[in-house]
Amino acid sequence: MSEVKLIPINEGNYNAVLSIKVAEDQKSFVASNVYSVAQAYIFKSMHPMCIYANDVLVGFLMYDTEPENKKYAKYYAMDRLMVAKDHQKKGYGRQAVELLKEIARKKNAQGLMTSYVQSNDIAGKLYSDLGMKKTGEIDDGEYVAAMEF
Repeated sequence: MSEVKLIPINEGNYNAVLSIKVAEDQKSFVASNVYSVAQAYIFKSMHPMCIYANDVLVGFLMYDTEPENKKYAKYYAMDRLMVAKDHQKKGYGRQAVELLKEIARKKNAQGLMTSYVQSNDIAGKLYSDLGMKKTGEIDDGEYVAAMEF
């Protein structure tokens, strides 16, 4: 299995992150990385991360230590997860979420939450397989899923 790492966006990798593309039919599932990096510049609680597998950039993940939904104030929120179209179906997204769970646990977060587009069945299955359950909430048209540690 590939060694997957989460590395903060920096001067040396931001251009590559901004050029990551998902499959055409997935574009409506995730905000652009340019938008995400701009958000992280404004909101200091957001952490944009590169997903590397064996030192190859394969995706992008961003988490927030201060979720907008105050119900999850002591959780970490995974605001973005995307794996480049050429690197999908290799387990990188799953491993990246597992790494984020470790980060959140080490910082004493109570849990992890996210939201996803209702038609994104692949994300729903991934999050469910990782232990996140749909909460019954809809946030801006997206399902909310969460897990407690």
